[in-house]
Amino acid sequence: MKSILKKPMFLAIMAFVLVSLLTGSIAFGAVVITRSMDATVNIVEDEDDFEFYRDAAATQVLSAIELPDVAPGEVSDFTLYVKNIGSSDLLVSQGASTMQASRGSLRLTFDGLAQKTLAPDQVARVDVVLSVPENASEGQVYFTFSVNGAASGGSSPTTTPTANPTSTPTATALNGQQIFNSYCISCHGSVPGTSRTQSQLVSFISGHQTGASLSSAQVTALATFIRP
Repeated sequence: MKSILKKPMFLAIMAFVLVSLLTGSIAFGAVVITRSMDATVNIVEDEDDFEFYRDAAATQVLSAIELPDVAPGEVSDFTLYVKNIGSSDLLVSQGASTMQASRGSLRLTFDGLAQKTLAPDQVARVDVVLSVPENASEGQVYFTFSVNGAASGGSSPTTTPTANPTSTPTATALNGQQIFNSYCISCHGSVPGTSRTQSQLVSFISGHQTGASLSSAQVTALATFIRP
């Protein structure tokens, strides 16, 4: 018996049997079942979009607003929120409005800025300010206003359409007429009558239509031209 155990052939056979016993349960005992599943996916382009909300948490979608009552010569304001619900950064700013200049002018700010870049899911506070001329007629006014959003890499959004001058006039008291012709004459055919003082006009012009785009010196020059 001892002589058999020492033979190389016998040892090789025993090793093979031992390995087979150890691995046999894996190689021959496991049953693999495969099933296939059909699936569909729609691959779309990234979308850029934003939405208006009533609350800062952006949980209450807002489709229309009603500003508080306002008297001629006064301002009425309202706060809403805009959220970037797209997949790219958006530069938001004031867009066009159907408000007639004779009834009032709108100014929108985004967290206190004229325009602001919002990352995806970011929310900004929008303050809507309506300035009503002193000679505005009474009655309910229905109007729309818009907010522009430009995705990263796109062109900057435009503000309320105006007749943009080809060159900005030098702001001195002598060119108030030129500033008026460049910025105001498209809405006002002539210099509007007003009972405001010059200092009151400076404050009013800054928030009126394109007044926010004027420098402080230009606003002063225009106020001086309207009311010397």
